[in-house]
Amino acid sequence: MKRLLGVLLGLLLVVTGCAWTTDGAPVAGPRDVDPAVFFAGAVPSYGQSVTDDESATQAYLRAIRRIDPCGFTTRQALATIGEVLSAGTMFEFNSCELEVKVAGSAEPKIVSVVVAMADTDADTPVFTVGDRPVYPFYDAGCGLQVPLPLDELPGAPALTTAEQPHLQLAELISGQGCEFIEEFTKAVVVALDPMRLPLRDALAVYQVRAAEFDPCAVLDRLDGVSAWDSAADLPYLCAFTLRRDESDVDVRLEMKPRSPKDSEADFLMEKRDGVEVYVGNEFCAAIAFVGAELVRKTSGGASIDMGEWATSPAATVSVDAPHCDAATDVAVAAAKTFG
Repeated sequence: MKRLLGVLLGLLLVVTGCAWTTDGAPVAGPRDVDPAVFFAGAVPSYGQSVTDDESATQAYLRAIRRIDPCGFTTRQALATIGEVLSAGTMFEFNSCELEVKVAGSAEPKIVSVVVAMADTDADTPVFTVGDRPVYPFYDAGCGLQVPLPLDELPGAPALTTAEQPHLQLAELISGQGCEFIEEFTKAVVVALDPMRLPLRDALAVYQVRAAEFDPCAVLDRLDGVSAWDSAADLPYLCAFTLRRDESDVDVRLEMKPRSPKDSEADFLMEKRDGVEVYVGNEFCAAIAFVGAELVRKTSGGASIDMGEWATSPAATVSVDAPHCDAATDVAVAAAKTFG
């Protein structure tokens, strides 16, 4: 939590120091994209046995990875709310953190837009926008979420799980009330068109190459995979089991932005097969950075250097003791797969 608050406060300082520069072309609005692209292609099973329901879950997670969360907040969508000053991914690849300049406010609002699987069946809508219900988002003090109808896209399989795709919106540093996030959500939902979802590609509002990868693709590089939790519903987490020394080793591989500072205190850098990997034997964990430092983008396309608050794409692996070497082996394999 201390790290999160530090990054958010640093973000305000960095952007304020940049005087909200908006040089360059404005961010494009929704563009025509073939809606069939989100479910295109066979769903990989990586040599493991999966049920039809598990394959459907994997298809939806892949579709989420193909969506650019920053693309939901175009200038057209927020015309009545304010102006997006900058956008970028700092915490999760399926999340976009934005600064929004609002009339009458001295400082920008910091908002997150997340595409994730969630269960809202037990909740009562806070309000509706047209025929779309908007539900509370309990992970945030001022947060709301709306079902994202990916099942309307061409090629989408039936998804029978309680967890369904949602668009989650939250104000990360809120004042006394949550009125702003309500207005922000209404504006985004009004502009929401399931046939014109923002694609994560070279023309995306915010491009992160590492965010396009399925973390479970690492399974093709590993020997001794004895089980895979193919029903897991997080787009950048891969949970599986390795067979080591006649024992089952549970492994969690998570792809997310991390600060190099995360690897300084409790991790030691090692070179393994030409890969720099940070090993924390005390925690049976390892970190491998798999991409260049992430920068924020202004609404005009200019880059903002985040300085000491910068993050880079990373593969973080954790296992159960005493098989800590497995964490290092998987981190190396991830670096070779995604780096």
